[in-house]
Amino acid sequence: MKIIEKLLILSICLIFTPALVVNAENEYLSVSDAYSDISFDSTIKEPNNYQIEEDLFKHSLINERDLIDESNSDNDVISSLKNTVNDRSEYGISVWNETDYISQQNGYKLYYSDLDEGQYFQARLTVPNDTSVDYDLVLYDSNFSIIKYSNLIPVSSGTSAPVEESIGYVAPSDETIYIAVWLYSSNNNSLPFTLTTAISDINDDYSGLINDNVNESFDTQLNYANFNVARKIVSPIDADWFKFTVIDDINYSKIRLLIIYNYPESTVNECEFDLYQNLATGVDNYALLNVISGNGGELTLSPGEYFLRVRSSESISNFDLNNAVTSYSIEIGPESPIEDIEIISITGPHANTVTYNEGTMLRIEADDNPSYIEIYGRATYTDDLNLTTGAYNIRLQGRALNTSYDLIGQSALATDFGQVRTNSSGYFTLRIDLKPGIGYRSYSAPLSLHHYDVVELNVRNLFDHNDIIHDTRSFYYLIYCT
Repeated sequence: MKIIEKLLILSICLIFTPALVVNAENEYLSVSDAYSDISFDSTIKEPNNYQIEEDLFKHSLINERDLIDESNSDNDVISSLKNTVNDRSEYGISVWNETDYISQQNGYKLYYSDLDEGQYFQARLTVPNDTSVDYDLVLYDSNFSIIKYSNLIPVSSGTSAPVEESIGYVAPSDETIYIAVWLYSSNNNSLPFTLTTAISDINDDYSGLINDNVNESFDTQLNYANFNVARKIVSPIDADWFKFTVIDDINYSKIRLLIIYNYPESTVNECEFDLYQNLATGVDNYALLNVISGNGGELTLSPGEYFLRVRSSESISNFDLNNAVTSYSIEIGPESPIEDIEIISITGPHANTVTYNEGTMLRIEADDNPSYIEIYGRATYTDDLNLTTGAYNIRLQGRALNTSYDLIGQSALATDFGQVRTNSSGYFTLRIDLKPGIGYRSYSAPLSLHHYDVVELNVRNLFDHNDIIHDTRSFYYLIYCT
């Protein structure tokens, strides 16, 4: 049967995204890293500085793609289709790519892949940094009915090229699929695209959802809550999309974005994110401006809807296919202003107040479980009525510096970390697990000699690397007696 006879009727599968409910008061993940390398790559780009052409708005894919025309000289006919499957890595992932171009408007290139039931197929189309050239991506089943498509309106922001077109699909049964690259606009084109595909036996499917494309974005539904969800990046072209809305409210003074690795010691392929705003109007129209990229931090964002893409930070050539899966959690949290942090009290195992050589301070005793220090405090700011108000949903970092390690020349072992988020009133309880102490200092008590360390505490905003807003306290750490 000719292809043209198979394509008289095309259908689009609608994707429904389930809502996630997140408890704002619960800490999702305990993290001990210092996060010293978290950063953004540039300043925030404001959407009103960029324009798009209204005639590029695409209200219906079917109107443009209702028939594949074999007479177009750019098109690969069925006899010369290219198979996108390569030999697999030890981890079961096949990655394939090709660079080509299409010269005539509505021309296309066709490729195919044979999938086994449950295999995860991904395609990414890298497009030119030229908004007059609009390549799109369409996935067909074996009858050439449309399964999915990606048809973004190209937006260029200086040296940043338009966002890639992308599709993710899990085969419900053994099947052959076809992937088409279309040239939506421009004639006499010679600018190339690069099509990359990945096929794996491991899919990023939580609750039946694949969200490789912006129109499949997780709706985080922040509503003043802290959003956390666990996901995986399973290939160099895998991507997870999320969306959130910034409202005009004091508790949205900043937005915190974090990528937290669930198994940091075994993470080989790391991730980054790209933040976008949609310049287009209308249903399913996306003209995405890259606002900023990076691996985490706090941002002051104008009110509006934002789209967040998490992707691998590794290039295809540097991506380790044999240690492919990166398990991470994404955290998106609105924050109020913060002007002050107060440590109200501290406690720990067998806590009591004593006087040693350095004066009178709280003392805790070494414990095998392990020892810890627990800090209770509050973060605040002054509101418009000049009232002290609790700082909401601020991620704080506690540092416990055992000064004895410095004294014996082992500064790298001196500091232990902990993290916590403030509650709706600004209060927090922060626990820091402590390394075994040294007992470098000593004090002669009436009946024994006490060997102890002095530990210095510091609580600060996680992203305040200059310690502008912080509070400190010291305590004795009793190691043993003789």
